[in-house]
Amino acid sequence: MLLLGYLAFIIMGIILGVMGAGGSALSVPIITYLFETPASLAITYGLFVVGITSLFGSIKYLKLGLINFKKSFYFILFSLLSIYVVRVYLLNKIPSELFIYGKSLTKDSILICFFAFIIILSALSMIKNTQFNNYPKKYETVALSFMGTIVGTITGLVGAGGGFLIVPTLTIFSRLKFKEAIGTSLILITCNSLFGFSADIFFNKISIEYDFLIIISLVSIIGALIGSKINTFIEVSIIKKAFIILLLLIGSYIFIIEIVLNLALN
Repeated sequence: MLLLGYLAFIIMGIILGVMGAGGSALSVPIITYLFETPASLAITYGLFVVGITSLFGSIKYLKLGLINFKKSFYFILFSLLSIYVVRVYLLNKIPSELFIYGKSLTKDSILICFFAFIIILSALSMIKNTQFNNYPKKYETVALSFMGTIVGTITGLVGAGGGFLIVPTLTIFSRLKFKEAIGTSLILITCNSLFGFSADIFFNKISIEYDFLIIISLVSIIGALIGSKINTFIEVSIIKKAFIILLLLIGSYIFIIEIVLNLALN
């Protein structure tokens, strides 16, 4: 299982480097199911792994001029504020157990199920459309600030760097080309994830196994560097379709494991 877990992290890094998203969608389930770690702790680990992996994955895009810092300013500002509020003040307010039709779900199951719901919702939004051509440009700052708040809230709750929402947001509201949105997304994911991880360390005092964290991060970085090179040879339409399919599969799998099986066994 450990070897399978490390292999999965290499694949995760490749996907993150190619698509600019999907890192959290893979890292949290990998740590939870393959390394048998509670989802709440897996979220903290995932924040660091995805953040540092995204940083290395963005190097290739930076060299190619595919990162738009101007478009990302308001997004990241409101995103970081939301992450701080959620991780420091709101996360502890979530009930440790929730009852559905007389069956109980733990806090970890609640968090990862919400995570799956967001993943599927994002995939469906990308299927429906990729850009609002008639969207008024004067509202761009408001839209990016609002979406930054949404992504920051989700990152704070479930440890998702938000790439599966950031990429669609940048293509829809900022009219960035898909590969430019991917590069910009990697920088935003880096900021979101490492900020969330820092909040857990300094404010929530979460105990971390740093040896384990460093190993899975290094494995993921290798994958991200490979993925960022692969990206230059793949057509945008193929990346987009693969991205959507990946999100739907992961979200569905988590729902089946956490909802159907848990309720059936309780």
